[in-house]
Amino acid sequence: MRKRFLPLMFLLLMLASCSVFNRLGGPEDSQTPEIQPTTNDVNFGLADLAALSPGDILLQHDYEPGLLRPELWFEYGRVPQFTLYADGQLIYVLEEPFVFDQTVMLVQLTKEEAVDLVQQVLDMGFGRLEAKTEDCIEQADGEMVCTVVMDASTVILRSRLPTGALKEVRIYNDQANHLEIYRNITNLLSNYSHENAELYRPHAATLFIRPVDPMESTNEVQWPFDNNWLSHLNFGERGMIAVALTGENLTRMLNLISGNSGEAFFILNERSYGGYLVPWLPGKDHNAAIREEFPVADLPMVASGFTSVFNVCVEIEPDILGTLRLAYVSDGDVWIWDEGLEPISLTGSGDVGQLKLSPSGEAVVFTRMGSESELWVGFPKDQTTHSLTLGSALTGKIEILSFSFDEAFVAFAHMPDDIHGELWVAHIDGSGARRLVSAEEFMSIVAEPLADAAVPTGVTWIPKTYTLTYDARPTFVEEGIYIYVQRQVWVVDALTGMKGELFAAGEGGSVSYSPDGNSMVLATPESLRLMNVEAKDLHPAGVDFFAVGFGEFYAYPPMVWLHDSQSFLLAQPEEEGYDQDLPVTVWQVPLDGSPAEKLLELTGFFQSFSFSPSEDKVAYWRTVAPGTNVRELHIAALDGSEHILYATEDTLEFLGWIPDFRRFVYGVYNEQRAYIGDVCGSAVPLQVEFYPVNFRMIDFSRFLFERPGSDTFELYEGHPDGSTVLRLNIENFGGYDFVILPPEG
Repeated sequence: MRKRFLPLMFLLLMLASCSVFNRLGGPEDSQTPEIQPTTNDVNFGLADLAALSPGDILLQHDYEPGLLRPELWFEYGRVPQFTLYADGQLIYVLEEPFVFDQTVMLVQLTKEEAVDLVQQVLDMGFGRLEAKTEDCIEQADGEMVCTVVMDASTVILRSRLPTGALKEVRIYNDQANHLEIYRNITNLLSNYSHENAELYRPHAATLFIRPVDPMESTNEVQWPFDNNWLSHLNFGERGMIAVALTGENLTRMLNLISGNSGEAFFILNERSYGGYLVPWLPGKDHNAAIREEFPVADLPMVASGFTSVFNVCVEIEPDILGTLRLAYVSDGDVWIWDEGLEPISLTGSGDVGQLKLSPSGEAVVFTRMGSESELWVGFPKDQTTHSLTLGSALTGKIEILSFSFDEAFVAFAHMPDDIHGELWVAHIDGSGARRLVSAEEFMSIVAEPLADAAVPTGVTWIPKTYTLTYDARPTFVEEGIYIYVQRQVWVVDALTGMKGELFAAGEGGSVSYSPDGNSMVLATPESLRLMNVEAKDLHPAGVDFFAVGFGEFYAYPPMVWLHDSQSFLLAQPEEEGYDQDLPVTVWQVPLDGSPAEKLLELTGFFQSFSFSPSEDKVAYWRTVAPGTNVRELHIAALDGSEHILYATEDTLEFLGWIPDFRRFVYGVYNEQRAYIGDVCGSAVPLQVEFYPVNFRMIDFSRFLFERPGSDTFELYEGHPDGSTVLRLNIENFGGYDFVILPPEG
């Protein structure tokens, strides 16, 4: 039976009057779920949750707008109010008085918390909730004629049922059959907040751009993107255009607004423009829809976040992302230094070895070496420490590996002696440590029959889970050269200790994950394969791939994921060899296994290829003639629009990109000097009288590097203008780590 709606009245209310605009927010499922009928069973438990896939929706409060600003009419111009996934990931929008000031938040719930939220909605009567249609009159031909309020919105509520089905209810203009049930559920979801929620960082976003009257704009800033964009944009009848932002273009826009969604105003050539940013939520790709609705002639790379090399030359002063926190070992003790404060010591035992900061910087895990090995954790905020391996007698060495996604666990390797290894995990709260894989188990799976023992290798956390992947690397009593290649992958659950074989011997490879954690790459010297982590659809990458053997090791072609997690860049040599001026092809490889797109054909040393953080440029060097150390440094735009020979020097090396959209660091070893290069101008010397090593980028305007061969350990902070600051100068140094603490408030 079809429905036809007749207008009752026309109300232009820019501040929404219906309950859906109390708050907006939440991610959407990566796939549109199948909507099933309701059920009488209203008990939802952990067993029902276990039957779902991590990306399945448990609860969602969505909407379709009425007559508000046209940006909201598009799916990529708004975000749902509340979405809870089966893996506990919850994304919601903070309450704001105006829809265009919304802020999207992210929190990871426990399984129990997720089940409880679903049960609350079911207990409120969701199974009995339907749209009210009493105001519709059925015509003789079976068509339903209904009156409408022109500015009213449609609220969409979805909840998982114990059957596994997802029921959807669409309520137009608050017309529900049980108004109290409807209001209770929408109030619960629209007013939800969590004390552990953090600002959601999107992988991509829509930027709506429109010309505005200067009287309408406030706090105008200089147009921060390629100036050629606006000369190509056709604002059309709508008076606006939409483009997709990723990578550094997205970062620029996020730096201009207070949260992750909102407005900013720009000025270019004495004209004013308004920009409204709307984040995309996990797994979403709106590029095709945007290009179809807003075709932009002569601007093919905007939707992928690319910009031309020479169109980034407007000076940008990006915000400092947060406070630098250094953790380091001096005289066997753990010290913490926060930018602007005095260092503090967390220990006084003098027996600390390795340390590692958690990604949030809230905890520092470190080893203590005595008659037995111990793993400890310290908390800089309250300056407390406690043991993580209390009650576990561990001899030999401990190597800290990595933290779980929520920092609840830390994985570490225990080496009882020089050739045997075990895989362990410890609870950060100090509730215990357990051995996951023994030395005997590693020996039983090692892919080398002549090995004397084995140690863990290839240990990684599967993103958003408590599952570790690992392999066994063979070790030998007698020293020698052995080239190890991972060709199998095992898994173990840190919670239960359950183990399994993810890829059998000969079927695996070294593992890396996409930025969103949904896909993995398996690489061997002869193959490159891709897989969706959830679907486990292993398939070859659509490109000819091989690593180059260098006698004692394999050199893998440089590869970098794009920020949208849908493809990656690959600098693949066309032939094996040791020459430094052989052909190299730059490919963009999609995750679906379709043929890769050839971006550039260049000649240079393939291991020197380095892709810029803005995903639009590649730097590399090549020798001017065979057998010489005189090298040319080249910068090329990946869209083929620009290619410059930047410098020619003896023993030139490319040291890294500064993520400020245009600058990089290169060194001249014979001169023992380094320089800050700029695609928009000449290089400036880095202000130190030595050849720096171990560059590590902090944010858009800072990087760290070390002075080699000194009696004391010297750690410097550098800046794009070449200036430097000595941050650490200590004797009896034992290692360091750093994070960026988010801004307070």
